[in-house]
Amino acid sequence: MASVGNVELSVSQGSQESTRKVGVSFDLHFAAVDAGKRFRLIVMLFGENLPDDDRGPASPQWLYTFLFGNSRHRLLIAEAGTSRLEETREINRSTLDEDPGFDLIRTEVDTWIRFPHKDEVYAQVTLIPEPCQSRSETVELIF
Repeated sequence: MASVGNVELSVSQGSQESTRKVGVSFDLHFAAVDAGKRFRLIVMLFGENLPDDDRGPASPQWLYTFLFGNSRHRLLIAEAGTSRLEETREINRSTLDEDPGFDLIRTEVDTWIRFPHKDEVYAQVTLIPEPCQSRSETVELIF
């Protein structure tokens, strides 16, 4: 049976100040019975507020879906075994800002320091078997 595991997320400075380089690496495992079958791979980022964070909803918040060309999924044809894949995208920093805003902390009488809210982000990798499909021939109609 097909499975996804060992998902890891990395975020580093992007090519511009306003972007971040986001990498998601993961293991895909296909059993012998999966070989030759088609699967859709979807990679998404979500924001999450941890229990000690009093900002925003406790449920995950969708932030971004990796694109593969113009598609939100990548089509894979399974080969038996385990392989490690990585997808990397340049993403605008504001897209990853799941806790916008900042706190002002007074350090002296007329001195304030801005502390941006921490952002908690995780990656989710989904593997979906592609349904069996068949189509008819195209019929030309004249009305």
